Amino acid sequence: LGPAEQALFARLAVFRGGWTLETAEAVAAADLDTLGAPVDKSLVRVRDGRFDMLETIREFALEMLESSGDAERTASVHARAFLALAERAAPELQGADQRRWLDQLERDNDNLRKAFAWFMGPPDAAEAVRLTFALWRFWQKRGYLEEARRLIDQLAERTGDLPPGVRARFAEAAG
Repeated sequence: LGPAEQALFARLAVFRGGWTLETAEAVAAADLDTLGAPVDKSLVRVRDGRFDMLETIREFALEMLESSGDAERTASVHARAFLALAERAAPELQGADQRRWLDQLERDNDNLRKAFAWFMGPPDAAEAVRLTFALWRFWQKRGYLEEARRLIDQLAERTGDLPPGVRARFAEAAG
């Protein structure tokens, strides 16, 4: 891979469990043409309209990302992209198109978990609350209540300094 392709390959390591072209564009500044090089070299696979990497290859790419000095920024962009996806899906989880959105969130559940973990670090508990509020129906409908309870319990310890409106949304999701 050339230098620009190596940088893209490293940024793609931020994804867990695969990604779509849309999320690759948002997180890694990729498009179908730029994804072609790692796909052609069998570093990235395409299955059912999604991209992914073998875990050993992803670990190598993640080392490249960490050594590039771009890991924090890429992780932040990733977390915010998946927060946006969850918030876009949330109102659809009650509508006629809910199955499609539930399936989309299911396919991206590893990325959503990674986003939640990112927000639980120093960046911003308010963002973790937003993600919790966006995902609670998904967790409920897909049987992730035990995992959700564990995440909510961890987050509850960090909500004391949040504005009352944000705490209220958290309480609704926790309930």
